[in-house]
Amino acid sequence: MTNSTTMATIDNLTSVPDRTPKKVAQSQLRIAIVEDNGVARINLRNHLMAMGFELIGCYSHGRELRNAMRKQHFDLLIIDYHLGLNKNGVEVIQELQQSGLLQASVAVVFITSDRMPLVFGQIVDVHPDSVILKPYTIRNLKNVIQSTLIVRKKLQGVYDAMDQQDYQSAFETLMIIKENDPGLNRGATLTKLRARLLIKLGRFKEAAAIYEIILKQAEQVIWARWGLVMALYMDGQVERSMHYLEGMLDKNLTKDKACEWLARINIQQQDLEKAQDFLDRINESELTLSTARLKAHIYQLRDNVEGAINLLERKRESNRHFRERFADLSMDLARVYLSQAEADPERRDDALKLARLLISGNRRTMDEDLDQRRQYISALSHILEGDEEKAMALLQEDGMLDLDNSDIDTLVDAVQAWHSVGHDSVASELQQACEDRLSGLQDQNDKALAGLKISENESNLGDKKSRSLAFNKQGLDAFSSANPVAAIDHFYQAHILFPAEPAFLINLFDAMVSNQCPVHKRATTQGILESLKNQNLSDTNKKRFSEIRKRMMRDIDIHHVDDPTPS
Repeated sequence: MTNSTTMATIDNLTSVPDRTPKKVAQSQLRIAIVEDNGVARINLRNHLMAMGFELIGCYSHGRELRNAMRKQHFDLLIIDYHLGLNKNGVEVIQELQQSGLLQASVAVVFITSDRMPLVFGQIVDVHPDSVILKPYTIRNLKNVIQSTLIVRKKLQGVYDAMDQQDYQSAFETLMIIKENDPGLNRGATLTKLRARLLIKLGRFKEAAAIYEIILKQAEQVIWARWGLVMALYMDGQVERSMHYLEGMLDKNLTKDKACEWLARINIQQQDLEKAQDFLDRINESELTLSTARLKAHIYQLRDNVEGAINLLERKRESNRHFRERFADLSMDLARVYLSQAEADPERRDDALKLARLLISGNRRTMDEDLDQRRQYISALSHILEGDEEKAMALLQEDGMLDLDNSDIDTLVDAVQAWHSVGHDSVASELQQACEDRLSGLQDQNDKALAGLKISENESNLGDKKSRSLAFNKQGLDAFSSANPVAAIDHFYQAHILFPAEPAFLINLFDAMVSNQCPVHKRATTQGILESLKNQNLSDTNKKRFSEIRKRMMRDIDIHHVDDPTPS
């Protein structure tokens, strides 16, 4: 929770380049309110306007917020936990984090009337800045919002670095702030953030030590308990983390989550029977969506497709009145039927028919993400039926490769679909995007499930080194055949698959410079130049790099070179 004490101004953050907090007028801060109750939403907006905020967007559920965040940035989200017949606030935040729409620099304040420890545990897991309990007073609302923004302003340099995934700079900035503003240390904000950054940096023992100190002072601090489990596990102290988790199995508050953790650990150890045993200890009515999906996938891996279907059908029925959850579970169930169609030819026709009923054909909705998901699953159903022409027609529709903010399940489906129709370069690039996205998933069950699916796709595509060599050969063939567009893309694919091999990057550099192409997807000639300057190249590669760089300098304006001076 945020410390509401007014903090002293930090004057010496300039010692960290480009991390100085930017001064933004309160009236210019963009705020999003997500509240399903219309009266409560209007009242909250009026209170914020009275506090001097002017740029306020109001949304009744997560889908509306998601669509808005594709078009504009918000500085603060104020979100209710219960959102009527839609996904709850925690699920909304998790989806936004997974898709990359919610960056670390956006402050999050939860509002809830629910005082159940289970709900608070879910909220704490997504690392909000503050939680406001209903009914709240205007004074309480004002204090929480102001204290949140004060702390955020002081830590802005840290969060900006986290947005860029520059966790080392974020940590260094945080330590300077910690040294120069003792007032901030009174709350848990800096401690939690420091431990999270240490985990990001792979300094797991140091993170574990922080959590252990907190638990010695107050053993019931829930975020420290789960943080310690994470740090111990990531540090390779698996037995110790399991022993710690087993001690939580007899406590109602921690039993279910401990079972989830123990199941995930056993999945990593490839003991699916034990993993299922732990998930069986959780009452089915208490299974979160992510836990139910993970359990269903374990059923499938253990050749119990009927068990997976029955579980998802029951979960889907119990969420029939919750539109977004019902839609998500329908897509999950459709995927299981497609797996059944692939594995059991005798039941293929029935399974495909049931999958298509769940997908609802090509029916359009107001949810772009759901439409795209349906299209990819539909394409997979046509592939299983042997109708590649119909599949390609769907895959080539507008927006099907606009996947930057799509959920990881859709990315996994996209990899399978493009690989199945023979477009391995697209599939390979999307597979890499899946792996990049995996590290950012906050929900550990989603992360475990996505990891399993990505590994399955990797097996189908082939090992990375072999694929990168194949792409590089295709690039060389295209380059010698005067097909620059294909050459550049093949070299790009080889590089992203195996970035440790400098020859692939030099080939890409050569092809882009030769064809006066300063940008290809996420690669730029300027960026490649800087990267190769810092690599330990062989004499042959050094000579080649020097020759390409000279040619690049002759087209300096095209390639937007900032500093042509050799390093």
